[in-house]
Formats: sequence, structure tokens, C-alpha cells
Amino acid sequence: MIFAFLLQVLSFNPIQSVSDSVFFWHGESKVDTNTKQVEILATLKKNKVKADKGILARKKKSTSHWNLYATNLWYIYDAKGQSVTSKDIIEIEPFENGILKLQTPNGDGLINADAYALTTFDYAEFKRTDGILLGRKANQYFIADAQGKITNQIADVDAIEPISKYSFKTIINKKVGIYDILQNKYILKPIFENIILLKNIGYLIKKNNKFGLLAFDGKVLLPNDFDQIVYDTLSFFKCLKTKVETHEQLSSLKIVDETWSVFNAKNQKMILENSKEIGKCKSHKKSLKQFKNLGVE
Repeated sequence: MIFAFLLQVLSFNPIQSVSDSVFFWHGESKVDTNTKQVEILATLKKNKVKADKGILARKKKSTSHWNLYATNLWYIYDAKGQSVTSKDIIEIEPFENGILKLQTPNGDGLINADAYALTTFDYAEFKRTDGILLGRKANQYFIADAQGKITNQIADVDAIEPISKYSFKTIINKKVGIYDILQNKYILKPIFENIILLKNIGYLIKKNNKFGLLAFDGKVLLPNDFDQIVYDTLSFFKCLKTKVETHEQLSSLKIVDETWSVFNAKNQKMILENSKEIGKCKSHKKSLKQFKNLGVE
């Protein structure tokens, strides 16, 4: 039945056509072809595509239609030959997990391989990044699961960036926070100037031009009072505190003292403190050797 339907749709001509783009999509991959009926049917058979379900998408182009905007629209049909939507479809983008993004004049939306609408079609954008489906309406962000169902909504956010499977870095008024979609709440409130994810350790945070280190659960590993924290190796951090004073003759500050410490994130202990200089540790082996020479095990 599907092959008869393909023949019928491939002969469909709503406007005077000079060229077409056609593909058959069944949720996992798409088969591209042109308007020659034998080619799409032959390609489907060659690739052993089961055509009992899926979507046929066809882009019609014309130079004689009075509405130039409407001459480059997609037409989509389900496996029964029914039109999927009456909306004008400007662009189509297949995502993984059998989800298709449609761009319409009113916004983006998602459908599945059965041509079922998963969302409304009024999103400013819908994109897949780091395995996560992320939609936006003004300053609200909507997070969808692998099946395209909206599961979370984060409001009043200027920007959002996935940093792990279940956590997002958010920016509000130039302040950064971490939002956990499993707990559906902020695990770090947006009060920081910057947050850097450190795999298997936690977050390097910057606040009031000072640096600190937090565990994933928010526990303070290093207080937010260091002028510099350098991540040298797999588990060691060089931490700098600088003492400054006002210059006697100039209206500026000058550095009068610097002290370095070394923090081992593996056992969450400060293993060296108040050192004037500990040298540059460019590799894990050199760092361990250097710390052993200082009497640190």
C-alpha cells in the first residue's frame, strides 16, 4: 500500500514545479531521492526500508507562483497518504530517536515518525545539543526527553547551556548558575560570575573576582577567597592568595605578598599551604615527584 501511496504523492503537483526535493523518513534514517518514481521505490527496496510506517517529505519549488515565500515549502504525508499539517513548513530537520523538527512561520515544533505532533509549533527555536532537546520561547527554555515530551521548563533565563546529561548552566543578568532537571531546581543559584564543570570533581566557581571549588552536591571544597586556582593534574590544584596595598604615591594597588597552596581533590585535603612558590606542574608525574620532594605523599 505504501508504494501505491508513494506513486500517488510523487505525482502530486500543487504549484507549477521546476524542481523538487523528496525524502522518505521512518524515524531512524532518511532515503533521499528526486521525483522519479522508480528511483525512490528502488532505493527503498535496495536499502530494505520497511515502508509500513514513516513520512514522505517533498519540497516544491516554483518560479511562476505569485507568492514567492510559498514556492519553497515542504509538504509532508504520513504512511496513509494523509497530509501531516496544514501549516506552511519552511525547513525540516531529523533528530535522533525518531523525532523530526519542523520550522513554520509561527515557530519550531516536533513530530514523530507516525506524524504525531509532540509539541506546539510556536517555539523561537528547537535544537538538539549534547543529546538533549532544547526549545526556547522568549526567555523561557523547555527541555524535552528522548521521546520529545516536554519535561522541564526554566523561566526568566537569558541563556542556557547543557553541561551534562541532567544539568544546565544558566545565565541571568550576566550571573551564572547550575540547574538540575532531575531535581527540577537550581543546585547552584545564578549568583556567580562563572562556573566551570570539572569532571569527577565538581565546579570551579568565580564570585566577586575570587575563585573557589564546590563538589557536585554544593559542598565547599575550597572557599571562595582565592585569587587564582590552577587545575594542574588529575586531582591537584594550585591555589593563589594575593595581598595588595595602596601605592603610596599613585592611586593604584600593588602586590606586596603572594602565597600558594596545593589542594588534593581526590582526598579533599590541602596538602601544602602558605608557600611562596611551588613551581609549574605541567604533568601528573612531574607534579607527584615535585610534591614528594617537598615531603608530601
